[in-house]
Amino acid sequence: EACLFAMKNFGRIACCGALSQYDGAPPPHGPRGIPGLIVTKRLNLRGFVVMDFDDKREAALADPQAWVADGRLKVQEDILEGLESLPGALIGLLAGENRGKRMVRVEMSVFSPTYEIARQKFRDATAGAGGALSSYTHPERGPDGGELTTDVAWFGPADAQAVLVLVSATHGVEGHCGSGAQIDWMRRGEAARLAPGVAALVVHGLNPYGFAWSRRVTHENVDLNRNFIDFSAPLPANPEYDRLAEAVTPASWSAEAQAASRATILSYARENGFPAMVQALSGGQYAHPDGIFYGGRSETWSRRTLQAIFRERLSAASDIGIIDYHTGLGPVGYAEQIVSAGPETEAYRRAAAWHGAAAASIDGGDSVSAKLAGDWLGAIPAFLSHACVTGIALEYGTVDTTKVMDALRADNWLHARGDPLGPDAAGIKAQIRAAFYVDDELWRGMVLGQSLIAARQAAAGLKRAITGAR
Repeated sequence: EACLFAMKNFGRIACCGALSQYDGAPPPHGPRGIPGLIVTKRLNLRGFVVMDFDDKREAALADPQAWVADGRLKVQEDILEGLESLPGALIGLLAGENRGKRMVRVEMSVFSPTYEIARQKFRDATAGAGGALSSYTHPERGPDGGELTTDVAWFGPADAQAVLVLVSATHGVEGHCGSGAQIDWMRRGEAARLAPGVAALVVHGLNPYGFAWSRRVTHENVDLNRNFIDFSAPLPANPEYDRLAEAVTPASWSAEAQAASRATILSYARENGFPAMVQALSGGQYAHPDGIFYGGRSETWSRRTLQAIFRERLSAASDIGIIDYHTGLGPVGYAEQIVSAGPETEAYRRAAAWHGAAAASIDGGDSVSAKLAGDWLGAIPAFLSHACVTGIALEYGTVDTTKVMDALRADNWLHARGDPLGPDAAGIKAQIRAAFYVDDELWRGMVLGQSLIAARQAAAGLKRAITGAR
């Protein structure tokens, strides 16, 4: 209203934003002088949104950045600390409480660039949170010759009726994500929030070889989530992988060989569909020990170790909630809650009741994951048959699926045909790490936020289970 009365004849007014109307409050009465002042002063009012000027984006960013750098433009920031302040920060933003750009700072030091650093942070966090630490030594060594271990933290009574289980690095290199989420959970004091009768078992670096060497597979070149099958029975067949096996693992990794390999795989995708190609490659195969997504011919060290941990720690529990951290599939930063059980099963209904309707069933075809042979989340309920097991894989999206597949094939070639410590190693290891860990604060913040929600949902589900309110 004050603006309208102060406008000169033929003035122009640009209108952008409707923040005051976001909270659903009844709209106030409009300003006086409409349409009278607009007509008599011959004013021009025009609304706009930022997308109208997307073609000028680069220049628009460059100028203010230069002004900030040389001090001509002073930036005000309104920073709140900790993920817990996020809801209040958003409400305050919509209410106009902020002075300058409102941001929430989240602690990111929980993430680590190497397995060795992650392991030490995990051990320190366990001690800081009052947990009991134990370790299982792997038979192999890391690239620096260092010892490899799967470390386990326990919080709560040994005979707890319900146990929350958090597992990282089932797929080695994906441990950069899961380790950070586990350390964040401990540093926040989440163990102290658990209800009476609920304990927590935190398994760090289930596949420490893959974590340390930046590989998805174990030292046996086995995908651990294809290894939990009955090896006394006939091995599952995957004839579609057989068709692609030579292209997946070419003899050389020259530019020409890579192009030919990629062309063969894309030709299969055009002929059969992209989902069929993903299923053929990643569903699991047991005939090509030097290939990708190989399930093995016997139980791996990591499988035996996980079973030993569960046998030792979970024998007294009647209710078990599991979160297994993964990366590499889906929209960047979004964590799909994957359930191995079919959508008509009680196990799936329980997971959906705990974590929400977005829980996606592999068996039902709702998930970004292919249907798997031998994933441990699907097999472990039978191993823990004395308990009611509710588990999800928390799958965080990273990069495009084709980039993930290219990175996996490059790493597979390096260890099957090349030299893991040779001149090609650094570039390939950077490639595979980038495929499974996004080195970006926004992505890391999304990891921690969604992990915290899922862990609290599982803890609440366990509490309801042992108090009879299923």
